[in-house]
Amino acid sequence: MPSGWSLENNGDNGVGCLHNLLEPPGIKQTQVAEVFYIHTGNLPFLDEKLATYSNAKRAFSKIAHTIAACHNPSGPFKGYQTTGTVTPFSYAKVGNQSIAYQMVFKTSTNVTIYYDYLIARENKVIVAVLEGSYPAVSSSQFAGFVTLAVAKLTS
Repeated sequence: MPSGWSLENNGDNGVGCLHNLLEPPGIKQTQVAEVFYIHTGNLPFLDEKLATYSNAKRAFSKIAHTIAACHNPSGPFKGYQTTGTVTPFSYAKVGNQSIAYQMVFKTSTNVTIYYDYLIARENKVIVAVLEGSYPAVSSSQFAGFVTLAVAKLTS
């Protein structure tokens, strides 16, 4: 990680219809690993999750369908009530299949966090890269994190 980033424990796995997004019903997750980094001052932060499945193609399809239908998630996150919007955004294809979304979440304390989120499948592995920041996510930094995450899958 670049200077100023540190590893953190993170027990939250999404808000509302995004909760446990990478655990689609009816598909067995066979292995999973997740790492969460924060930058000095708590923002930006990065969450990377890798998972294998009994049927990764079907898992990706279900994950893609779930997030596409999740336009306005809401619920508790890190002790705060949040509401958000989820919109697809154009991003270069990554792996065998990929989807990308931008999200904006507001907390009950009027804090707004912006996210870029990419989910990709490479053979039997699905990787999710989520970067959150304020006032916006650095597109070049996010692209660098995605490149590093996917390189692990193809090497």
